[in-house]
Amino acid sequence: CDHCQNDLVGIRFDCVHCPSLTFCEKCEQQATLDHSRENQLLAQQQHVFKLIMVPQEEANQL
Repeated sequence: CDHCQNDLVGIRFDCVHCPSLTFCEKCEQQATLDHSRENQLLAQQQHVFKLIMVPQEEANQL
C-alpha cells in the first residue's frame, strides 16, 4: 500500500490514472479524500480507482 506501506491482502485499489498508486482497503477512503482535496487546490485530475481482489494464496506468499 502506497499509503501505509503494508503488504496488500484482500482488496487493493489501483488508480487508473496513476499506475504506481495503489492503496489497501483500509487506507483507500481516507487517502483518497486527502489526495482529492490536494488535487482540487492544484486543479489536477482526480484519482479513479479500480478494485482488485488479491487471492488469499497469493497474499500468503508475500
